[in-house]
Amino acid sequence: MKSIRKNIYAVGVIILFVIAAAMLTLFLALFSSSTSVDGTTVGSVYIGDEKPGSAARKQKLEKGINDWKRNAIYTISFQNISFVIGSTPKKDENGNIVVEKDEKTGEETIVYDNAGLDILTFDYATTNSKIINNKSDNLAYFTISEENEKKLMDTLVENFGTEVTATDILDFKQLKDAILRDANSMNTKCDYDLYDFISSEWNNYEIGTAYIENLSKTKVAEIAKLFDNVNIEILPQKDPEGKLGFSAVDFFSKAEYATLSSSDMSIVATGLAAVVMETSLTVTVKNQGYITDSYYGYEDKTMTARVNIKDGTDLRIINPETHPYVITISEGPDGVDGKGSLLFKLEGCKLVNNYKCEKIVTEIPYSVVYDDKAVVFEYDPTNPNMGIDTEHDGGCYYLTYQEGRATYLYSFKKTITCVDGTIIETEVFPKQEFFVGQDEKRMWTKNGYNA
Repeated sequence: MKSIRKNIYAVGVIILFVIAAAMLTLFLALFSSSTSVDGTTVGSVYIGDEKPGSAARKQKLEKGINDWKRNAIYTISFQNISFVIGSTPKKDENGNIVVEKDEKTGEETIVYDNAGLDILTFDYATTNSKIINNKSDNLAYFTISEENEKKLMDTLVENFGTEVTATDILDFKQLKDAILRDANSMNTKCDYDLYDFISSEWNNYEIGTAYIENLSKTKVAEIAKLFDNVNIEILPQKDPEGKLGFSAVDFFSKAEYATLSSSDMSIVATGLAAVVMETSLTVTVKNQGYITDSYYGYEDKTMTARVNIKDGTDLRIINPETHPYVITISEGPDGVDGKGSLLFKLEGCKLVNNYKCEKIVTEIPYSVVYDDKAVVFEYDPTNPNMGIDTEHDGGCYYLTYQEGRATYLYSFKKTITCVDGTIIETEVFPKQEFFVGQDEKRMWTKNGYNA
């Protein structure tokens, strides 16, 4: 009897345990079911809390899309020109474009009346048909009407001109498709470099040439042979290797150029500076000092660069664009005096803006210094170095023993004519002193003073 009671007790415990386990399982199942979240999103818009196909879901989705369109910033850039798609620059009461200046960097940026991506039309029907419930990365679908395509093209022409936006140069469809792809994912910030959508005809272009003349034919032959089939790349700053610009010292430090003298390097560097002068590329110099050797200057239009690996005298070329340029060097035509020349050719992406460079000459006149202690000569009117200075102390005769020479400071002004007609002027090279002046020294004559 006692054994039977024990068995009944054990069975009861087991039954109670089974019931408790079943209740726990049911409770967990119900709790899990009641707290599960529908993770349906379209881009950045969460719609999982609304029933599929409901008017509430459509309303919430369309509101989220409109909010995104108002805040998204999509820009198109090319050669330091940039505009925001669907937005216009804000203007003050005088019609001037409003800019904001960064207090730390001093950089100025245009303030926009941001209308958002109003060129895009949300395609709800397509978007809704492709939604997969409980999926967190559904796409939003948009279209661009013919009218808005025209608006976008008109803005491209306004900012970049008619040449690069011509149908045989710019792949407008590819650009439009790229915008739509990013919009489908509802990306908030995108920038499109027009360079990625233009044909090779615009990209592989001869930008300009420069000649370094008055060189011996032997020197021309030596340098031209050394640079035969050599492409000197000027990489964009955005590339890690091009961040600090092309350095003549770094380039000539390569083993293959060990035979070049500092004078040879300076000749080549002068040609490199000359051929990029009227472009968006800029030249900086280091340790140049006063430059007196200008015999190989380019048609009196460019700086005479010096390169010396030992003391770090350098010339750098900075490429602000997003695409590289290439410079080649070859033998140029002979001059009428029998001298030779080197031809420098710059090739790469054609420039939208127009660039001109002007050499500015500032003359510092010399002073006349009279040596009062050198009264040792009789006045001799037949001596070509004898003269009379009627403006000095009522008139005096003198003998010149050191001729004066003015100092000439050279600087270079670059004028940029933008597509919209804006003209920008800037000094592109530091001042150089090509001829170091000296005062004119004069001696009094023995009997000519105040004669």
